Amino acid sequence: MSQAKIEIKVGLFVFLCIIILAVLMILFSKGLGVGADTKEILLDTSNIGGLRVQSQVLMSGVKIGTVSKTVLSQDGSKVEIHLTILKSQIIRKDAIFRIEQAGFLGDQYVAVYPGTNRPFAQEIEPNAVVHAEEPFNMQLVAADAGDLIRQMKETLKKLTATIEDVHTHALDQATLTNFAESIHNLDRVTASALSAVDRINRIIATNEQPAATAVSNLVQFSTQLTDVGNQAKAILAKNESQINDSLSNFHTASSQFTNLMNDVQSGKGLAGQLIENGAVAKDFATISSNLAVATGNLNRLGLWHWIFYKPKTQTNSPANISSK
Repeated sequence: MSQAKIEIKVGLFVFLCIIILAVLMILFSKGLGVGADTKEILLDTSNIGGLRVQSQVLMSGVKIGTVSKTVLSQDGSKVEIHLTILKSQIIRKDAIFRIEQAGFLGDQYVAVYPGTNRPFAQEIEPNAVVHAEEPFNMQLVAADAGDLIRQMKETLKKLTATIEDVHTHALDQATLTNFAESIHNLDRVTASALSAVDRINRIIATNEQPAATAVSNLVQFSTQLTDVGNQAKAILAKNESQINDSLSNFHTASSQFTNLMNDVQSGKGLAGQLIENGAVAKDFATISSNLAVATGNLNRLGLWHWIFYKPKTQTNSPANISSK
């Protein structure tokens, strides 16, 4: 066999091995396969953790795409993740994109959680930008835990110092003695209060029947008072017009009495003249005095003396004068 034929056979063998290796790499790689119809979705996040190109994109644990590219912004504040998704896979706008890790030390991947409003939310269009949640960062959690532990240590130090101050100043022997005396006094007050409560209970138990009778009588009196009130209302309602007339008459009489008193004060009528005119008042007083004398004589001598009495005529004779 010539050298040329051997070289040709070796070249064909190597070429077939390369093709077989390429096919195996495609079959066992994280790619979507040759000729798959795909679309691209962009994720916007501030940190991708350990996410790499060709990382898987899983929805409900099923692979639907891969990470094709990651681009860092110029200021370094954001990262743009390019996802290659199967075009047949429908992802709604209410879906949640989250960077997660397979196990504790496994590779990171992009997890897609469908939203709760699946039938009504619109589909994410190709090349649309969607926000993705940052991955769980164990180092940041450890740093935060360290800060928390340091703060707890400072708090424990302050608490220990506070307890020592309380033990030194507030819980000295004098304070404890006063506290014990206060407890003892409180015990005595409590005993006195219990004794008073017992006496009150005995008084209530002893006078239970009179108290019940008094309450019953009070209820009956209240009922009777209610009946009296109802009867009074009925009487007032029945005689309302007469009461109004009486009040009106009383008002008229009061007005007339007021006018009469005004006339008296102004000197009108007999009473007014008696009050205002001094001569008339003097004559009225003289008449009253004579009337009092006449009534006194009438009481002393009787009515017949007044009827049959004839006064004696007086003479101016010397005998009479001398007799005087």
